Amino acid sequence: NTVADGVKLKLTCPTAPGQNTALCASAPQKSGVRRTPSLRLIGTCPAPAQGSSDITALYNARYGAPVAGERVFVQAFLFQDGWESSRVTFTALVPAAA
Repeated sequence: NTVADGVKLKLTCPTAPGQNTALCASAPQKSGVRRTPSLRLIGTCPAPAQGSSDITALYNARYGAPVAGERVFVQAFLFQDGWESSRVTFTALVPAAA
């Protein structure tokens, strides 16, 4: 989503992800990048509101706000009692402001 004060990064969550859902992300990449770059932990998934979790603050605190035309990579996984679930990777191209 784009808004007047920048880009909003949200993950669709049909159910609450739980407090053990960790998120990793990469710095903004060039639009042509398709292979997942190096990712760093940015925090745990916030509680969803109206079906999506807003991860903008987590991402921006680590990498700053991405700009139009850049690609963002995010991975989510469950981490509990020292065990990790399979990671799910999401990627999106930041749209130009409308």
